[in-house]
Amino acid sequence: MMGVRPRMYEMIHKQADTISYIARGCRAQATVANSMLRGARAYLTGCGSSYHAALYGEHTLRAHGIDARAVHALDILEYCATDTAGSVALILSHSWRTVTTLDAFRLLKRSGARCIALTSAEHTDAILTVRNSPVVDESDCVTLGYTSMLASLYLISAPAHALLHTSRLMDAIIAGVEEPVRALVDEYSSRSRFIFLGAGMDTATALEAALKMKEGNFTDSEGMHIEQFLHGSISGVEEGDVVFIVASSRSSAYAKSRVEKAVDALHAIGAGVVVVSDDYALSRMGDRAVTIPECNAYEHPILAIVPLQLFAYYYAVSKGINPDHTREDDERYRNAYSILRLHSSRTD
Repeated sequence: MMGVRPRMYEMIHKQADTISYIARGCRAQATVANSMLRGARAYLTGCGSSYHAALYGEHTLRAHGIDARAVHALDILEYCATDTAGSVALILSHSWRTVTTLDAFRLLKRSGARCIALTSAEHTDAILTVRNSPVVDESDCVTLGYTSMLASLYLISAPAHALLHTSRLMDAIIAGVEEPVRALVDEYSSRSRFIFLGAGMDTATALEAALKMKEGNFTDSEGMHIEQFLHGSISGVEEGDVVFIVASSRSSAYAKSRVEKAVDALHAIGAGVVVVSDDYALSRMGDRAVTIPECNAYEHPILAIVPLQLFAYYYAVSKGINPDHTREDDERYRNAYSILRLHSSRTD
């Protein structure tokens, strides 16, 4: 165990308070954003974790009657320059410093789109800024920033949502799953490959969980839509791999049957299976279960990511890795990041 606890741990534990902040402090902006989005073609765009949040936002906005689509910021720059006049764009950026996202934002503005910023930064030059956290996530493994985006998108989709209830559930999850997750890390600390699966809104959860593993502890991890995984990628699974399946109690009977089939197939191969769910019957299908409190379909991705964040954190600690810094102590990676120039040196 490292002498000083990494900031990632603190950021995970601040998530309930941040959702409470959004519930109390962002409802007015969320109401304005909802009004702007209704009746317009809506785009959600970002990079990295922000793009995963955009995928969730597409589902929850469409479910509430808004014509939304998630488009990666690079694809906005590639394909959408002539298709955005009169549209409304939600620009997702934790710090408002992501170079490709800000370039997409400027193009959208020039193309006639009305832009809403969803960020923890204090100032932007968007028409409307929904500042979804009083602090910028201080770990390179963005956890607080990710769930604050999901909670804000949930609120924007229908501003009457009871986010304070979601905050209380978040508190209960953090208190209830930490020790079981540490036990999972102890059990699987010798494993070197992890796969995360989900469907619908929890596709974003699977993608985000794999990213936290790669960013935080540099482990071979993959996140996929569960049905895409079954159609070919399962051939790459080896005995001893660990597969996390994220599934909601509100999933259709068909989707639940695919989870059951996936578990049986993975057991036939010899992979370990962990099911993360608010559905007791679903969670008991795996070798191990991480059960969260029952919640609605829109809350599930906000809450189900938490035990996976904790798993990535404790797996890093078990390896003596500081998850706050994505290999910045390695000159090769510092050089790589300087070449990529992913973030600007100041907010624009």
